[in-house]
Amino acid sequence: MLLKYNDLVIRGATEGDSELLAHWWNNGQLMAHVGFPLGLRTTAEKVRGQILQDDEKNRHLIIERAGVAIGEMSYNEAAENVYSIGIKICIPKERNHGNGKRLVYMLTKELLSRGADLVIIGVDSKNVRARHVYEKVGFFPTGEKKPWHDQLGKVCTEICYAISEQDLRDI
Repeated sequence: MLLKYNDLVIRGATEGDSELLAHWWNNGQLMAHVGFPLGLRTTAEKVRGQILQDDEKNRHLIIERAGVAIGEMSYNEAAENVYSIGIKICIPKERNHGNGKRLVYMLTKELLSRGADLVIIGVDSKNVRARHVYEKVGFFPTGEKKPWHDQLGKVCTEICYAISEQDLRDI
């Protein structure tokens, strides 16, 4: 996959991205909002193995701006023609510039154009900034999953969002 908009690029992760992804995934500050305040405690070799298993229905992606990796995305087929996506802008100075909205739109539009009936994403109920981004693109809340505990035992609640082709707002 290779999606471009101005200086933003979403591309498939390669084996060469394993070190960077492991670094990001082991950073508790970056991973806290997805339940891993201690990081994933993984290795580049394990990440490389995951990337090698990627296919057209499940893929790790790298976000670049002006040729520099600034974050990651992913998608996987959660059910037939239903894709779950994820996004993380890992470089703090790259946040709050509208890039997240554009990137979510780009990936969602691509998956819908490939025949997905529905694209879904889960977000911590306290992550108001992310929820705003998804709603701007046209995602709508479908309900809350039952509470879960992060690595430190903190109770979290994830809100599920979904979007279909008719809901996608051109941005």
